[in-house]
Amino acid sequence: AKRYPSARVHAYEPLPENFRKLERATASLSNVVVHECAVSRTEETMPFYVTALADASSLLKSRATGATYDKYVEPAGRIDVQVVTLDDECSRNNIERIDILKMDAQGNELNILNGAHKLLDSRSIKLIYTEVNFARIYENIGLYHEIAAFLDTKGYDLHNLYNLIRNQRGELAWGDAIFVRRAASC
Repeated sequence: AKRYPSARVHAYEPLPENFRKLERATASLSNVVVHECAVSRTEETMPFYVTALADASSLLKSRATGATYDKYVEPAGRIDVQVVTLDDECSRNNIERIDILKMDAQGNELNILNGAHKLLDSRSIKLIYTEVNFARIYENIGLYHEIAAFLDTKGYDLHNLYNLIRNQRGELAWGDAIFVRRAASC
């Protein structure tokens, strides 16, 4: 946001402590709006599962996989959080297009995309940079292949995978993916 002062950034953080940190970190940036809520497929109050490593907390319950990262997703509590959808948030904030949608929602990314049907169907999102999961770290997790298949139906192609993390057995666990909107057909 600092490098692109003409960009408008909306950031969503459901954990109160992380929200306050984000608010402090962006206080001097007039082009950043911080929202204390989670994003998913429906608007409602939902349980948010806090984990040993706060950054691994999620709307989805964690599950033990026998991998070295289990200690990070070990349950540490639960809070209720307000949940919004991208479609409704963009409507409320008069956002007609999104140049870059950045998601890191600990396995809930597919649900977020399901709450953005209007935006995706109207081709209002240009690029999607998202965390993707290859391992079932959370219950009801949207795995990489499900996200890729969903975005394919919405007119997006995988550009590349980045920051791939493997477990102690060498299996892919998670990483980041960039999907770009396909050019419109003639």
